[in-house]
Amino acid sequence: MTTAFTTSAPTRAFTRSPDRKGSFLNISKRGFHRVVYVEWGNERADRVAVCVHGLTRQGRDFDPLAAELADRGWRVVCPDLVGRGRSDHLRDPEEYALPQYAMDLTALIARLGVEQVDWVGTSLGGLVGIVLAGQEGSPIRRLVVNDIGPFLPWQALHRIGTNVRATPPDFPDYGAAVADSSAALVERSAGMPGMTGSVPDATACMPSASAFPACSCAFIKAWPCGVQKSVNALV
Repeated sequence: MTTAFTTSAPTRAFTRSPDRKGSFLNISKRGFHRVVYVEWGNERADRVAVCVHGLTRQGRDFDPLAAELADRGWRVVCPDLVGRGRSDHLRDPEEYALPQYAMDLTALIARLGVEQVDWVGTSLGGLVGIVLAGQEGSPIRRLVVNDIGPFLPWQALHRIGTNVRATPPDFPDYGAAVADSSAALVERSAGMPGMTGSVPDATACMPSASAFPACSCAFIKAWPCGVQKSVNALV
């Protein structure tokens, strides 16, 4: 099943904290690195969701969704991809690529000790989920992604790289970071297809459900991902 939703960005602050924190070691070509994650809900829950963030983000982006799913009886795990958040950085920057992310998150699933997971991915996190869900014997039962599709044109990749390079490496305080992000969102989204107001809609690239025969798929057209629509897609 493939389903598309549209929803609006959340407007209220969220202050609840995860139930647990964890980490594990994995390996790249240049040595070991540690991947950090937070966890919500009952460790013995039957259903497990893995929520993976976008290119320049970190796992705490999913706090509202993770808390909602945990309240509904799920175990929810939100990693920081290597090089982001509290996870280690790689020694070779050329290894920040899909094969490494896929290996790290496969190791995470093994660490959880479960046979199947449901996957919620935003942008890069959705792309990693698409890669893993398309493999033979994939443990992904249900796939929910937003702001991504299976194909990205070169122009889009170039724009993303330009935007990342234009972002200051440091900010004097949190307010300055928020102000820069807000201004950049409006400026860099100008003229993008799917624009509604000042917030870009998700990519128009919608993969077919036939690409993922082992799992149910939902592609949420939202930026950022709406909590209730994500819950509906998983349930």
